[in-house]
Amino acid sequence: MLRLYDFLDSGNGYKVRRLLSMLGRRFELIELDDVKHAALDRKRQVGHAALGVMEGRLTGRDWIAGGGFTIADIALYAYTHVAGEGGFDLQGYPTIRAWLGRVAAQPGHVPITQR
Repeated sequence: MLRLYDFLDSGNGYKVRRLLSMLGRRFELIELDDVKHAALDRKRQVGHAALGVMEGRLTGRDWIAGGGFTIADIALYAYTHVAGEGGFDLQGYPTIRAWLGRVAAQPGHVPITQR
């Protein structure tokens, strides 16, 4: 059986759990602790810049890459859908908010903290 070492609050870990769930692959979850020391102001600036790029990319299209739902959407959804927890208000990003709903509606969707 596949063994996944993960921190449940991690967006990167969530990407892998989401993909495995969509593929119907069973795995053993080994939970890890995470120590966070970050320069919050700089991270917020970079975060808003990334959201701006995503907003522009999604303008006039439903998905990040190509004509349908891809691994690119899963990768970006992992942190974007919990942006509010990091102090990012998505009210000013209407195309991102619509995209979040489309991603969450895809088959095999699981919450970030689901094992």
